[in-house]
Amino acid sequence: MRSRLAGLLAALALLAALLPLRAPAGEAAPVLLVFTSVDDARARAVVDTFRQQVDFAVQLSYDISGAELSPYALSDRLRGFRADLILAVGDDALAAVGREFLGAPVLYAEARPTRLTASRRDLLGIAPWPDPMTGVPRLAQAVPGLRRLGAVRLADTPEDDPWWRRLRLACETAGVELQLATAGGPEEAASAALGLARTADLLWLVDVPGLWNGRALGRVLQDAWERRLPVVGFDRRQLHAPAPAAMVLLPDPRAVGLAAAEVARQVLAERIPVEDLAVPRVESRLYGNRLALRRARLAPTARAAEAFDGWEDEE
Repeated sequence: MRSRLAGLLAALALLAALLPLRAPAGEAAPVLLVFTSVDDARARAVVDTFRQQVDFAVQLSYDISGAELSPYALSDRLRGFRADLILAVGDDALAAVGREFLGAPVLYAEARPTRLTASRRDLLGIAPWPDPMTGVPRLAQAVPGLRRLGAVRLADTPEDDPWWRRLRLACETAGVELQLATAGGPEEAASAALGLARTADLLWLVDVPGLWNGRALGRVLQDAWERRLPVVGFDRRQLHAPAPAAMVLLPDPRAVGLAAAEVARQVLAERIPVEDLAVPRVESRLYGNRLALRRARLAPTARAAEAFDGWEDEE
């Protein structure tokens, strides 16, 4: 770890000496910093796809998960360094970059935005939530006759929050009644979800920061299993829980990498400010557990099965 960090700092110091100021467009390759705080298959797919597409830039990567030198200490050593763009992959990477690196625009992926990051106009990214406008039709196909979709959100979520606004619009377009409950934390979220389970045909668990923990999720999944209510989770491991979710809907990691690369191209090659760009939309993947679906009396028909991109059970 120390040797890897030392190499990174040496490379940054050299670049800082060679590039004290941004070079005019066309005179030097743009400089891109990539910070990751998660090391799993999804994150690796995002980063690998992104880096392949942005091969015109000088790229310096650093994994801050388990690093001996914190990103805050690292930022102190990079005060004189000027990057053209920073990519943050993971919640911790986004939190650190959003707070500590104020001299360059930030692009993020596989991270959940917070109020701290939302306060920066030069920050744009792809949250790990599926696009409701394509996700709700997929869920309606997977659950024939879907009429009522239940979901829980944080109590202080603004009414004009873009993702929840799109969810409402997607449900209206699909002719599905959206049943929303609010909660201030995990225990309240579990109670709210259990309340929705009495009337909803499908329960969608949305991975909002501060809303869920392991205990609350386990409680909801167990109750839904006993009620034979299908649940849409946000982590493929939930398809293997003792009381498994019926399905999980996630943004496709390769599509996330491609979308992030397109934003980077616009920022680095076309010199478009981040604040002038729109959040990119990406395709999602729907994975199912057939045992949980049968438990919920939803043995997939041929058309319903077409909504799924894969199965995670022993059949």
